[in-house]
Amino acid sequence: MIIYLSSIVISLLAILIPFKWGQEPERQGAKVAAAMMLLSILRTGIFGTQLDGFDHLGILVDLIGFAGFLVIALFALRVWPLWASALQLIAVTSHLVQMLQIEIHPAAYVLMRYAPSYLVSVTLLTVCLQIKWTGSVSDNNPCWRDWSGQSILGAQKR
Repeated sequence: MIIYLSSIVISLLAILIPFKWGQEPERQGAKVAAAMMLLSILRTGIFGTQLDGFDHLGILVDLIGFAGFLVIALFALRVWPLWASALQLIAVTSHLVQMLQIEIHPAAYVLMRYAPSYLVSVTLLTVCLQIKWTGSVSDNNPCWRDWSGQSILGAQKR
């Protein structure tokens, strides 16, 4: 019970703190985390916790998280969204393991399914604390990439 309550507190802090100390990529990450948390609460409230069999709504929540963090990773000059999207891909993989009915230890499945979201929260909190303590990630480096003047191959458009 203590682990569950602490994970809820860390998740809530990871949603709220970026709006105070984070920059735009961190605020967008907090929005993705908030959407995932809200959908998870609604899913659990309506259908309960489903640990056996394929969870159709659970994979939807994790796919939203994966896609959201991946989009942030494509445009923000940050490393943490890459970590967050990779962690969410682990959670998506856990659902695929259940869908394909591959034998896996129940503890491994629970860790694959739930731990990535909490690690994303810890990562987001750590990044915001770093920004708070150091002032910013870098004053010379803008937080968003501008691809409007470049092609995919890096050549300048005219």
